[in-house]
Amino acid sequence: MAKKEYIIAGLLAVSLIFNYVTWSQLQEVMEQQFTYATQQQVNEARDEIYFLHDQINQIKQERAWIQDSSFEFNRESSDFYNANLEGQWTFKQLKQDQTPYLLLKKEDAEWKEIKLDKLSGLTYGTVMKLSTESNYQYKLTAKGPTSQSTEVRSVPYHLYGIPRVEVKYAKSGTSENGVIFDFMAIVDPNPVFEEMVPEEIFVELQRDGEPVQKVKLVPSKKEDNVWKVNWTAEDIKSLEDYKLFTIAKFSNGFTKREEVKRFGMEF
Repeated sequence: MAKKEYIIAGLLAVSLIFNYVTWSQLQEVMEQQFTYATQQQVNEARDEIYFLHDQINQIKQERAWIQDSSFEFNRESSDFYNANLEGQWTFKQLKQDQTPYLLLKKEDAEWKEIKLDKLSGLTYGTVMKLSTESNYQYKLTAKGPTSQSTEVRSVPYHLYGIPRVEVKYAKSGTSENGVIFDFMAIVDPNPVFEEMVPEEIFVELQRDGEPVQKVKLVPSKKEDNVWKVNWTAEDIKSLEDYKLFTIAKFSNGFTKREEVKRFGMEF
C-alpha cells in the first residue's frame, strides 16, 4: 500500500472514531434532554392532579357544610318584572362566633351582602329580590374569627325568570339571493306567570349595530314551545361582521332581545 493510501486510511479511521464518539455524546445528551422533558411533563401532570384533588376535596367539604338548600318562588309578592325568591339553607354546623351571610350579585355587578335570618336550628333563609330579566350568582359565607364560604353558584333562573328563547339553526344551502337557514326557537316551558309566554318571536340580523333583516317564526303544530322558519338571508354571501338576535314579544308589550352567541362562526 502506498504511503498516500496509508495516510488516507488513517484519516478515515480517525474520522470514524471521532464521529462515533461525537454521536455517542450527542445520543447521551439527547437521552438526558428527553429524560428531563419527560420528567418535567410528569411533574406538571402530578401538580395538576394535586390541584384537582384539592378542588374536589374543597367541593366535598362545602357540600358537607351545606346539608340542604331549597328555593321557592313567591307568586303573591312578585310580578312580571320583579321576583321574590325565598332561599333556605341548612348548615351541618356553625360555630358560636360565626354569622351566616348570603352574597348575591347580578351578572357583571358587585356582590351584595345579605345577613341570613335564622328559621330553626341550623336552617337559615332570606328573600332574594330579583329582576326577572337577569341571571344571578350567589355564595354562602360564615363570618367570625374563623370564616368559611362555599364556591360561587347560580340562582336557578327557571324558578323566577322570563323564559329564555334557545335558537338552533343550520345553513341548509345557498342561492343567488343569499344564505338559506332553517331556524328553530325553543322556549323554556312552564313560566311562572301565564303572560310570560311569548306571543311573537323574531330573528333579526344586524351589521354594525343596525338591523339588516328580520323574520318572524311560526309556532310548530306538532311540538309545544317550539317555533320554526326557513329563511333566506338576502344579499349576504358571508356572515362575517354580522350578529343575530332573537326578539320575543309578550302580551303586556314587553320585548326581550337576546344575542345568539357564536352566530356564523361554524360556516
